[in-house]
Order: sequence, then structure tokens, then C-alpha cells
Amino acid sequence: MEKEERSSWSKLYDVALKIQALKPWESMYNSDLICLLLPGHEAPVYCSIMGIAGECIGIAMYYDLEAQIGFQKQLSTEMTYPSMLDYNKCFVCYWGARDEISNKDYALIKELGFKFRGKTSWIYFRHMEPPYCPSELTPNDVDFVFDIMSNLYMALGSYLTGALHVDFESGQMLVRSYDDDSKLWYNQPTDLMFPEIKYPTAAIRDDLLIARLKKMKKSNITIEADIANTGQAVSEKKGGRAYFYRLVIIAAHDAGLVISFDDVSVNDDEIDLFLRNVIGFIESNGRPRQIIARERYAALLDDLCSKLDIELVVDEHPDVIEDFIQTMLNGPMF
Repeated sequence: MEKEERSSWSKLYDVALKIQALKPWESMYNSDLICLLLPGHEAPVYCSIMGIAGECIGIAMYYDLEAQIGFQKQLSTEMTYPSMLDYNKCFVCYWGARDEISNKDYALIKELGFKFRGKTSWIYFRHMEPPYCPSELTPNDVDFVFDIMSNLYMALGSYLTGALHVDFESGQMLVRSYDDDSKLWYNQPTDLMFPEIKYPTAAIRDDLLIARLKKMKKSNITIEADIANTGQAVSEKKGGRAYFYRLVIIAAHDAGLVISFDDVSVNDDEIDLFLRNVIGFIESNGRPRQIIARERYAALLDDLCSKLDIELVVDEHPDVIEDFIQTMLNGPMF
């Protein structure tokens, strides 16, 4: 490891140890948010403290709009594993056990000269970036996470020492920001703010296609449509970045049967693939009475369903598809 990279990692571990000394997870909940407005970074960074129940101690750092919308969705919606993986975009600093860290983590800790002992003493970092599996930080990530955590440490210090009162229970969050005029950092409470949840939409502009689909007989069937995360890691080439295996699934809701599924690769245009599967079902089976989809995929279907007079139902738990995925997780299917 080059000297500069070693220095960056060492500084990051040093500030993690300073935060560890504050033990914020003993008094703060994951919904008690610290918002950092960092110079040079367009989006605010929302930091969430994990571990008040004594399990999975860590700090999640939601660093852009997509990450914050995903976190908001996790807070407001009861999610099953592995569907939550699709919403979990963040950097995480963990305090775990020796058997939780990789050989690469251990080698890094040893090279930096740190020694950890105990169940929740081993510090390691991960980048969560759907659809990819959790990965180690890049050198650029290390510098950015250090910037986040060093400012988080200062914000936590002002709150945990009692110098600043933040009424998290009443819907406040702690904001740390830099003032260019005074050249000073300020920590202050403010009302909790989340970005509006907006998902990509798709307008079907092929009039001939719509005209043809409108002529399809309308049935009484209700289908579920989703891109479902299986939680299983795959890699398309040796040494390539691993990602979660996902499927476009069409299921018959009332019959409780999966009608079709299609692999989703990281190289696929997943919006196009999803719509082609739904349209393919309609071409083969006629227009369904209803389509059930999670909010993010309902947004893609809104225009199509409106033009084809199909009722669109938003449901974060499409029963048949979730049962199918759980069956895959519990054992071999084929």
C-alpha cells in the first residue's frame, strides 16, 4: 500500500475510534438523524446510528438523493429480506466481531497497526450500492468517508455532551453546516426534512403498440409484476464486481403461481426489460384486470395501465412473488 493511501486509511480509523469512544448507539436510534452539509458536495449527507439494541453496531451514511429516498422508504415501510437490499445505498462503518471481517479487512487493520479485541470492536467499512453486493472502499471513498465521519464526530460531540439540545422525538434532526462568511462550522437543530420520493416513470409513445394492446381481450386476472432481489451474489466474470441476482417476475395473484421470470444483469436496461416482460404478458394473455406492483415499479407502469384501462394497485408486498423468493432462499427449486 502506498504511503498516501495508508495515511488516509489511518486517519479514517482514528476518527472511527473517536466516535467509538462517544458510544452514540447507546442513546441514539437509527431515526435520530445527523445531516451534514459538506462544502464541495452537492447533496446533504444523512447519518444514521445503528445498534441501540446491541446488535449490528454501525453508522450508515446516505450520501445522495437516491440513497436518502431509499433510507426514507426503509424507515416508512416494513420490508422483507432481500427486498430491502434494493433500497440500501450508503457507506457503512461497522463495529463487529473478528469473524465478520474479511481477510482483506484483517490485513488492512494489521498493516495500519491497530489491534482490536472483543465482539463489537473490529472496525470495518463497506459501500452499499444496489444492485451490487457490499464492497470495500476505494481510495476516493476513503477520503470522502473520512470527511463525513470527521464532521459527524464534531456534531455528535456537541449533542452527546449536552452542549446542543436536539428534540429527535418531536421530529428534529441535527444539522452541521459551514458558513463561508464567518469561516466557521455550525451545529443546530432543525425540522426533519426528507426529499420527496419520486421514482422514474415511463411514457409509452408507440401509438401502434398501444392500439394493438387495446384490442387485446380484457380478462379477470390480477397479476403481480416486480423486479425481485434474490439476495444471491453472482459475478459475470472472474474477478468482476459481484452483484445481487435479480429477476423480472410476472405472477398470477389469485392462482398463487409464477407465470414467468427473466434474469436481470447489471448490463441490462432494467426499465426496458421490465416493461417488455409486462407487455409480453399482455400480448400473450390479454389485458389483465389489475396489476399489483411496488411503488417504484408502479411508477413505470402508470402510463401503460392508464392507456390500456388496467387498474394499477401499489403494494410493497406482492404476496406470490415474495413467497417465490423466500422459497428460493430456503432451498433449491430446480
